[in-house]
Amino acid sequence: DLGLSEEEAAITVLLAAALAAQQPVVIGTDGDGNPVYQKAVDENGDPLYVEGTDENGNPVMIPVYVMESRLADDKLFEAYWQSLTEAQKQALIEAAWALAKYPEPKDNGEQFRVLVLNIGESTGSSNISNLGDIVITQQTGIFTAEEIFSRYGDVSITGPEITGVDNKTNVTGEDISLTATTGSITGLDVEERS
Repeated sequence: DLGLSEEEAAITVLLAAALAAQQPVVIGTDGDGNPVYQKAVDENGDPLYVEGTDENGNPVMIPVYVMESRLADDKLFEAYWQSLTEAQKQALIEAAWALAKYPEPKDNGEQFRVLVLNIGESTGSSNISNLGDIVITQQTGIFTAEEIFSRYGDVSITGPEITGVDNKTNVTGEDISLTATTGSITGLDVEERS
């Protein structure tokens, strides 16, 4: 349940359909005032066609047209998003993640190294990337994650306090473990792929 009213849910469904809707690109009009559509072309500039049949079942070649979004207003989605409550936004994001399909991991025979970082105290924000596991332990202060990314492994962060940089996915990994030993964990955006 996304916490949307019946009307809000209907608007969401209509907006999703509108965002996906496509129409041919109009490049002008003919002598009768009918729209002229832009034809798709191959790398040599020749028009593209697909095979089809007419109303009598006879084979015909149907031109392929360049398509564009039906939405001319690029602010529509932004206005819709701003109309939602924070709880509704979070519910939509969680629903989208539930629908996301991650490829099954493939065993490529490689063993990826574990990156272990023992930090006394850090200043600024941290950007760390590794193919294998990442284990970070900070002794004092606030650990600020900007982008901690493990391609194939787990991420473990332990520190007195843990926070994240705004507008970023701060921690990405298969399994993520976060432990604030004396303070709290705030403002952290994580992507756990397990």
